[in-house]
Amino acid sequence: MNKKILVLVVGLLVLSITLTPFALAKPWEYPKNNDNFESYYVEHENLPVTDLEVEYKPNEENPNVQVYRWGDNIGDYEIVIGGVKHYFRGIDFAYEQDCVWTAIGAPFINIGGVPMGSKSNIWRIEYKFDFSAFEGGIDGTLEMLFVYNNGILSIRSLRGTGDLQNVQILATAVLGVHSGVVIGWPNIPGATT
Repeated sequence: MNKKILVLVVGLLVLSITLTPFALAKPWEYPKNNDNFESYYVEHENLPVTDLEVEYKPNEENPNVQVYRWGDNIGDYEIVIGGVKHYFRGIDFAYEQDCVWTAIGAPFINIGGVPMGSKSNIWRIEYKFDFSAFEGGIDGTLEMLFVYNNGILSIRSLRGTGDLQNVQILATAVLGVHSGVVIGWPNIPGATT
């Protein structure tokens, strides 16, 4: 009887952890009274992680922390600005990322190869769009930050260079789709419309 209750509680815990991002993420709408803001929309393909590295494993000193790191596991990637300017990975920009997952609080539950901590789970992705890698369009790079902290997602621009030096982005994400607002995006020919 106790095993059935334990299995039910663990199942409900896993379900709540999985569904929390859907409940907390709400679509952004850009201010209608300010023409400087444009909509920001991203859709990308998540690929399996192939270069997962254990950065820190629980030990006697600290049995309650696990840290994993991996690189690029993104396939097709499309950025849409203002609903009309489309940019594609491999055509308009190059892409790179560095992911770190920190799980805190034993016992740990492994979901899809990623350990989930009982107290806290933090996922940090630093990534960069390099538009300078392709000629004839935007010239510059844009560094971004994605943070998942116990069910709350946020995406923001960190810094840009060249044509992207004054770009500011704020967004949320659900299952490979980011939506938000952008200000300062350059109006340079080259995007697929």
